[in-house]
Amino acid sequence: GRHTMEDVEELTDSACSKIRKYVQQKRVRLDPFFEAYDRLRHRAITRPQFLRALSAAVKNQVYISPQEEEAIFASFSRPDQMVNYRNFCDHCMQVQRDLEKQPLIQLAEDEAPSRIRHNELTDKDEIYFHNTLLPKLQHIAREQGLVVKNNFLDFDFNRNGRVTKGQFLRGLPDKFQVACSKSDVEILVQKYGVKDMFGTTVDVDYHSLHLDISGSDPALSLPDGLTQSTIEQRQSHMDAIPRIPVLSQLERRVRQICRDKKLHLLPFFQDFDKMRTGFCTSKIFTVSVNKGRGRRGERGA
Repeated sequence: GRHTMEDVEELTDSACSKIRKYVQQKRVRLDPFFEAYDRLRHRAITRPQFLRALSAAVKNQVYISPQEEEAIFASFSRPDQMVNYRNFCDHCMQVQRDLEKQPLIQLAEDEAPSRIRHNELTDKDEIYFHNTLLPKLQHIAREQGLVVKNNFLDFDFNRNGRVTKGQFLRGLPDKFQVACSKSDVEILVQKYGVKDMFGTTVDVDYHSLHLDISGSDPALSLPDGLTQSTIEQRQSHMDAIPRIPVLSQLERRVRQICRDKKLHLLPFFQDFDKMRTGFCTSKIFTVSVNKGRGRRGERGA
């Protein structure tokens, strides 16, 4: 039998809801699939073209019943039986256009969450993070001279301070990975996680982690010539944390030079490490350090 107007609206909303869920999860834009059949941008295509474009957009992974197809055609077809795909896409994605012409219209609520930090830690994990995990990471960064954010810059092409969870796990400094258990790393992901614009996956705000751990350049927070008694005095406030060996005198000298001359040593080593393995021979290491110090002929380092 023929469907009533209420049935058509219900079937249309049901189909659009399934499509919306899929495209949000897969980050798919609907419009380009339909525009491929509409070169003159009339915003309407034939029914067979519409079905082919829709199948391509959802990769045949969303089942649309024949009744739902007919409801879609009834809702978005023009008198000449061409389907207005733009209205269909707007309805699926809940887009409201030409709002300046309708100042009194009720706005639909935005379902996509904003990209703000969301802390999903339990009270117990929150206490553990602030009392144990964060001080431990701060201690490691201070003693090893780590600038946390530098480990993630290669993954952050947009320079927005965020990377995916996988990139975060790969970029986490080696010293942190050694000192942290799997549960510790998961706490970091939950603590600094942010939902993406679709709310379906989780990115990690590594820049906030950097600010919490380093604050400023950690090389400035451990002055040269720090005595053992001073280190032990600081350590007394962190009894539960195993002490990381401090920098050697040679490392202090190199760091002092880099700080004074505002040098980054990494490029000097990468010139000899085309495969970016992170390793080089002792001879090349000496040459690279001397280049960085501006003393090519001296082997004192």
